[in-house]
Order: sequence, then structure tokens, then C-alpha cells
Amino acid sequence: MNSTITDANKPDAQKTVISLQHWKDLFRDGYFSVNGGHNAHVENGRKFGEWLNGGEIRIFTYGAVNRETPARVRSGLEYMLRVFGIDELSIKFYGAHESIVPFVRSSINQGYLDSAKLISLLFQESYRDERIGGKQHADVVITDLLFMDDKFENITRACWGASEFRRGGMVLALPIVRQRAAGYIEHIARHETVHLLGYEMHCDTARNFNADVEDHPHDPECLMNWSVPSGNICEKDKEAVLSFWEGIRARGIDIRR
Repeated sequence: MNSTITDANKPDAQKTVISLQHWKDLFRDGYFSVNGGHNAHVENGRKFGEWLNGGEIRIFTYGAVNRETPARVRSGLEYMLRVFGIDELSIKFYGAHESIVPFVRSSINQGYLDSAKLISLLFQESYRDERIGGKQHADVVITDLLFMDDKFENITRACWGASEFRRGGMVLALPIVRQRAAGYIEHIARHETVHLLGYEMHCDTARNFNADVEDHPHDPECLMNWSVPSGNICEKDKEAVLSFWEGIRARGIDIRR
């Protein structure tokens, strides 16, 4: 549940109203999702979004993760791929594979997980380097850890997931007590999948770029709200992702299995 768009603190009365077509064009052109608020497109020789070239999403587990949790996460991923009609990406389950261990351990600080560091490390991993036999892919890591700065006693506001399109990473913070909420985990997985697929903001903070979308008011039940109140995505957010993927295909990005 991460957002890369900062709050502009502009009063509603001063906000611009844009058409749905304008909103869609912003995402089709990659204005938000490709840049993610940054100007750089390359980091240490790796191109942002390059994971798409492998056409694969890999699911890993770390720590005490029960059997049902990965199944719920995979179901959430598959559901959103169907919603958006994205058949270029396949999903593979690796489970508690030894290859993920050093990356997670290097991202733990005083018992808490630094999700941004983990996603960055996975972005640079040799397993994605095609020059030495690797394959481009996105990584989904399900852990039994809490994210840094989370307060377990404030579980309703704590962050359960973090995802990023540019580096192709999703990390889920699911200690045992959270794994009991199987249905909610699937909704979290849907939410994080939308981030992974290019929508790097939240429904309840999308208006922070100082514009409202005409005839598409904020939906408090949209799964892309920070709190993930349901498993359903609103039309405005759905159109954003559909348009972003139209742009990906139109630009001829090499997406192959």
C-alpha cells in the first residue's frame, strides 16, 4: 500500500476538473507510472520496467508462512490480470526458495523489514540478468515480518504491502496473526497487484496531483484506497491501468514469455 505521489495540499475549490479521456491519456503516455515521480529511467544500468521483458511474476515466501496465504496472494494476482485482460504475464510459485533468503536478510533492520531496500536489491539481482542466464521478471515476496516503523498494536493502520512497477517488486508483511485474515489478504494482493501493474497511487490520494476526474468522484469502497475496504476496483482507477497498458503495447515494449 505505497504511493509515490506526494500531497500537494491544494484546496478542493482550486482543483482543476479534467475529463476521463485526459486522465486516461496521462497514464497511456506513462506520465505517472513510468516516472513514478522521478526523472530517471535507469538505475545502475537497469531500465525501469525492464522486468516486463521476461513476462513473468515469481512468488516467494520467507519465514513462517502458511499454505493458504500464497494461494490467496496468487489468486489476487490472477484476478487482477483477468480484470485488465493482461495475458502477457505468467505466474510461477517458488515458495521458500533459498535464492530469496540473502536479499530478505539484507533488508532486515532490528527485526523489521525495509521493503524499499528489498525491492531495490531484487531489481539488481543476477537472476534477472539475461547475459548470465537469468531472466527478467517481477518478484513477489511474502514474509512473516513487519515493515520498519510499523506498530503492531496499531494494526488497523499498519502497512501490509508495498509494491512498485518500475523495479518490478511486491513485498507483503504478514505475521502469523495477519495470515488468519485470508479473505483480506486476497484483497491486499489485488491492491498490490494494481500498484505492480503501473498504478502507483491510491484512490483516496490520486487527487493530490491537483485535479478531479469529471463524473468520477472518489469511491470510498474502491480497493485502491489505502485501507483496502473491498476487493473491487473503481472505474476511474481501472481505466488508468487499462490506459497505461495500452501505452505499453503501443510503444512496442518487448513482453515475451
